[in-house]
Amino acid sequence: MQEHAVRELERLGQRVRLLELRAALAAALERLGDDETWQRLPAEMEQHWQRTCAGLRAGSEWLLRARAARLRWEGGLAVRARNAVSQFSGQARERPAAAPTGGIAPSAGNPGAPDPEVVASAPQGDVNALARGVWDAWAQGRVEECLDRVELGAARARLHPAPLRKRLDAAVHDAERLVGDAVQSELRVALARPGAAWQRGLRRVTGFLIPLLPTLALLWVLHNVVRGYWRASLGAGEWLGWSFAVHSLLLVLTALAVPLALDRLLKPSLEQAALRGLRRGLERGLEALGGRLRPALRDAEQQARRHREEGRALAAETARAALTPLRADSPLLSRVVALPPREGEPNGAKTRSA
Repeated sequence: MQEHAVRELERLGQRVRLLELRAALAAALERLGDDETWQRLPAEMEQHWQRTCAGLRAGSEWLLRARAARLRWEGGLAVRARNAVSQFSGQARERPAAAPTGGIAPSAGNPGAPDPEVVASAPQGDVNALARGVWDAWAQGRVEECLDRVELGAARARLHPAPLRKRLDAAVHDAERLVGDAVQSELRVALARPGAAWQRGLRRVTGFLIPLLPTLALLWVLHNVVRGYWRASLGAGEWLGWSFAVHSLLLVLTALAVPLALDRLLKPSLEQAALRGLRRGLERGLEALGGRLRPALRDAEQQARRHREEGRALAAETARAALTPLRADSPLLSRVVALPPREGEPNGAKTRSA
């Protein structure tokens, strides 16, 4: 009778443990959400991300304009004038050259002044310097705020937000490098091919006309000079005078100035080209970040689905076990209660947790 009572008490204790496990599994499954809840999260995250991207574009516009405006000064008229003044001052003073520290090598004629050919062929600004710093702490903070909103939405949906936030943080931890590489790549492309396609096509035409039209004008003037001299020497006409010389000079200058002026008007602005490249690079970087966040959310959803399936299977097994008597060596029982040590094991209970 006493042994039967002990067995009944053990059975009741096992049943209580199984019921506790069942309640814990139900609470855990509730925090894992369902398919409907997880299907709402991508749309909510997309809304937050689009608002964040719009804010980043608007907030970074002044920074992009300021960096593109550097091309107006670096290698532009101001720097050329400064180099000319430095060269003139170096020639006047005739001071010995100092060892160059980098950048432009001194010329042979005037070691203290920069070489004009090297200055003329130097790049109009440093691409790396222009692209550096586009993604700053402010931009990273806006992205973190977006992730905070997504995490808060998951918590309001009674989901466990920690695994989701961990995956989202891993997706944007190198956002500065990702956006910086995209900005630098687009900036190089924009500076290599500035302007629109029609501008480049018309500039090829003007580049062909710049030497052609003055040459044709000079040939026409030369033809008229020879023809006028020949007729005047035969007494069939008058000698060419100042009027012909002035008009011929005006014709040649006009033939040279018109294509030059058109080429100058069609020449694209490096500042505008750099600004377009910076904008495209920022947009490309934001698209890359968005492309990382969406798979991270899907991975978190798949992980939650796997945990739900495992939890439901364990809950079903627990429900069946609660209705049937269990053996002391049952695998399910060993996951929720402490079993006595077997023969050959050290003294003390062997604890196996769920």
